[in-house]
Amino acid sequence: MITNEYKLLYKLLLRNHENSFRDGLEKAKRMAQKKKKDKEDILTESMAQLANKIEPNESLVLPPKPAPPARNQNQHRFNKNSSREAGSGRGNGRGRGRGKRGKRKNDWYKDANKRQRNS
Repeated sequence: MITNEYKLLYKLLLRNHENSFRDGLEKAKRMAQKKKKDKEDILTESMAQLANKIEPNESLVLPPKPAPPARNQNQHRFNKNSSREAGSGRGNGRGRGRGKRGKRKNDWYKDANKRQRNS
């Protein structure tokens, strides 16, 4: 007896849920269509305004592009030595972009290892 009542309640709940979900979908579709329509209306309005502004014999002239900001010519002068300074983390007497070749100038650590092995 109880199970039948529960089943009925469950069915009702399910049906209600489905209906509300369907309603939600329809509402979303309606909203999307309305948005699209609004967009089209705005576009047509702006086109009409443009058509009113521009006379047929007048050619459309765009304003000139602003010039890009001037590059700082001294920037390289200040930055090029930063990697040679002690404690910069990229030292060993070279700038960036040379792999590990810059370290070959000073191989003291290899000598130290040899000394350790030989002792």
